[in-house]
Amino acid sequence: MSGQLASALQSRVAIEQAKAVLADRLRVNHDEAFRLMRNHARLQRRKLSDVASEVIEGSSVIGSGARPEHR
Repeated sequence: MSGQLASALQSRVAIEQAKAVLADRLRVNHDEAFRLMRNHARLQRRKLSDVASEVIEGSSVIGSGARPEHR
C-alpha cells in the first residue's frame, strides 16, 4: 500500500508543478491550466500524470496551437 501512496503523491506533485509551468507559459490561472491539462489528457486518452510530465519537460503541445495526434 505504501508504494501506491508514494506513486499517488509523486503524480500529484508533478500535476501541481505542471499547472504552475503551464499557467506561466500561457498566462492563465492555475485552475485554467489544470482544466487545459485535464481536457488534453481526456482527448488523448492518457493519464493526467503523463501529460503533466510532458508539460514539465517542455514537450507538451498544450497551448502551442499545434494539434496533438490521436493515439
